[in-house]
Amino acid sequence: METGDTLSQKGLEDLWFIGEVGGIYYYADSGLKNWTDARAFCVEYGLHLSIITTNDQWNLLAAAFNTTAFSGNHWTALRDAYLPRQFSWDNLGTEPSSDIGMVWGNSDGNGNGEYQTCASFYASSIANTAIYINPCSSYFKVLCET
Repeated sequence: METGDTLSQKGLEDLWFIGEVGGIYYYADSGLKNWTDARAFCVEYGLHLSIITTNDQWNLLAAAFNTTAFSGNHWTALRDAYLPRQFSWDNLGTEPSSDIGMVWGNSDGNGNGEYQTCASFYASSIANTAIYINPCSSYFKVLCET
């Protein structure tokens, strides 16, 4: 597949193919969903919410910014670990690594400073790409992987 292709063979014509790293294929969906619905959406099509565990994965996603297909907040598999401000990847149960160059943004998603439980990947210019903590009930686009 080429970057920008859709996954039409699985009936996912609305998914944007971002790229592949280490045998993992990344897709973005433009439909707005809360975190729980985003996870269910990916699973419904044999995918998972994206997990970013390597520099190569982060760099691929950061470089894939596209003003029409891959921009703004996209849900990832990162969620609370049932402890304040401690997060883990939903499918792995492991904390995000600090060695892979992930940038954390300073937004709480709703401006009121309340405890937040899910994280989104913000696709923008490479300088502004970051992981943001948001209420799981927020509606964002979806970032799935194989």
